[in-house]
Amino acid sequence: MTDQSEIKMDLLNEWQMPLLPTVSLVIPLSELVPPNPFKKEASSPLDLTALFEHTQKNEDLFDNDEESTETDDDRLVILAKAIAEFYDNAPAMGEEVFKQGFQTGKHVIHSSSPIALHLAARNGDLAEIKKLIGQGFKVNAEDFLSSTPLHIAANYGRTEAVKLLLQYGANVHDLSYEGFSAIQLAIHKGHYSAAQVLVAQGKVNPSQISAKGETPLNMLFDAFIAKMKSHEIEAQTPKAIKEVHEMLEALETFAAHGGKYCHYVVPFVAENTKSGGTSNQFYKFPISMQLKIYSGFAPTEALREKILKLAEKIYATDKSEDAFLSAKNLLNVFPTGQLYYIKIGDGNKIIMKSDGHFKLFTTELAKNSLTAYLQKLTTEHADPVEIAAFTRLKEIYTNAHEFVSKTGQSSTIEHYLSLYEQGKTILIPSGWEGHFVTIFASQAQKVVGVGNSGERYMNIQPGISFYKTTDQLDPAFIKELAFNQNKKHFEFDKMYDYGLLEKIGSISVTEQKYGNCTWESHRDAIEGMLLIELLNLNTSPSAAKDIAHRYFQGWDHFHGQYQLNEYLNGDLVLPAKALIDIFSEVHQKTQQGQFTEHEKSYAKTILNALTSPQYTAEFKHWLQNDGSSTKGLQLKALFSGYGLDLTEKGGISGKVADTHLNEAIAQFKALHKNLETSNAQETHHADDVANYTATPTPTTLPHFEVAVEGF
Repeated sequence: MTDQSEIKMDLLNEWQMPLLPTVSLVIPLSELVPPNPFKKEASSPLDLTALFEHTQKNEDLFDNDEESTETDDDRLVILAKAIAEFYDNAPAMGEEVFKQGFQTGKHVIHSSSPIALHLAARNGDLAEIKKLIGQGFKVNAEDFLSSTPLHIAANYGRTEAVKLLLQYGANVHDLSYEGFSAIQLAIHKGHYSAAQVLVAQGKVNPSQISAKGETPLNMLFDAFIAKMKSHEIEAQTPKAIKEVHEMLEALETFAAHGGKYCHYVVPFVAENTKSGGTSNQFYKFPISMQLKIYSGFAPTEALREKILKLAEKIYATDKSEDAFLSAKNLLNVFPTGQLYYIKIGDGNKIIMKSDGHFKLFTTELAKNSLTAYLQKLTTEHADPVEIAAFTRLKEIYTNAHEFVSKTGQSSTIEHYLSLYEQGKTILIPSGWEGHFVTIFASQAQKVVGVGNSGERYMNIQPGISFYKTTDQLDPAFIKELAFNQNKKHFEFDKMYDYGLLEKIGSISVTEQKYGNCTWESHRDAIEGMLLIELLNLNTSPSAAKDIAHRYFQGWDHFHGQYQLNEYLNGDLVLPAKALIDIFSEVHQKTQQGQFTEHEKSYAKTILNALTSPQYTAEFKHWLQNDGSSTKGLQLKALFSGYGLDLTEKGGISGKVADTHLNEAIAQFKALHKNLETSNAQETHHADDVANYTATPTPTTLPHFEVAVEGF
């Protein structure tokens, strides 16, 4: 043991007491314990027996009803623990120490301690912070955990202390324990007002990507997503609602100080198929768009409107959502499996993967397409039965879009169930993590249908499966499937829970080739529901399936052209390479000699776009760089078949037509047999993102709605 009147505090490190430095801290014993029970002369040894006889009287510290058998060493350890507790819970300086043991719940700060400023920051003691800095304490001094006082104030949510430390020049960029910045600590602990101060006053860039591939905005939005999906928000507990409001206020501050674009970033590793090298890249998703998605989780209309109001405020200064949705809608209908840069304005670009989308927007897309097709049918005085069937489809999708927009509200679930009970067909956009599936139910036909041509149990065929309903559906069925995240829960548990075990029919489709389940499953649902509505319109069961397929094909062909026109009539945000890839995908059937008029129409529309002033330069660049590859020669043969003269290198002339298309298709087939072996030897333009293949970054990615929708 050291000097009789001092205790060396190194021993306390064994209890990992927070904020203690590794240096030896010597505190006079007289400052820590009352003197009367065990005060001795300086030459006398410390009387531990007297000490512990006294401390045993304090039941809150030591609850010993029997006679103690502890040794002096045991008691020294206990004493060290008591001192550690006192360090965190002692009276303020100047107050009497011995008041009910150490239970005053206050923090002692010794100005001689090298971490005195850290402790003042932890306590939010503004006067002490000012005093210590006035005495010469460094505002950016680090403790043994690499933390500055600002880190500690942020970690404990001491907002006013954060403000004060910033005024004294605290470094907002310094990294603490495990590389955490002050703003990351604040967000991690749910101290959103402190995070706002660090952004607004401390000038922290909330969109700055860290070495871990995350941003403060990401962290905040992840917390928002988790809270919106929580049982607490569903139960509308005051604490959860208050926390969401705090998050929204912080998001507004972050958006205002994060630069022109407010994006959620998802890191991935891109491999260049030309060089074999890799690079770290990022997908970026407009926060305004994500807020619209998660507003549907709000349990009240008031909260939903608040979220949407923030989305609109962000959109007012960052309209990259428009470019994102324009490109994503096109690529979801015409998937290529590639990566592309898309233009978001002022020369800025972001990387987009053609796969995946969001059910809120694809449900709206289907609704708008069905509305346009119904208008076409009405104008053309089509078959009244077809008009009646598509009138019902439009109503189903109008209701479904409203449902997806407000699923978190119990009144929405109840209303949807009432539609079902009234005999109307309802659509539930559903699925599980990584995959989107559609469910539709008709009480009139006593059937539940599932549209899925992608991931599924091995005994389920791609397309539409119809199951006989034996049990009445209830709100839980609708709600659980709308928010489902688990494949087994969807395909197994719910089937048994609701007696959906008798398969009464199916419509087989081609296996989904790319990750565009958010559109393919809607296509499946539309054909399946056309069959249901034809039966509801008293169409003969023997004829209904064929008629439904014919009606579906009419709409499906219309929709492809509709979506191409929607894209081409807006800002052309995708590169020419994306349209060339779509053109190539459209012509894949020519390998088997199959090519329909509607596919020919798509191809001509794409070529007209590629030869337009907006794309001509990029198209010529592609012809010069990729046109000599085997695949390039195939496509050039097809281009020529549509009337384009490409004989002069880099030149494009002629008018798009299909006069020589048959000869071009024959040449295409002749070249196709060499495609697989020569693909590995092709050259690519170095800046073309389509050269890259994406693999997930080793960093743990944040859980995000994108994963649910097929990314």
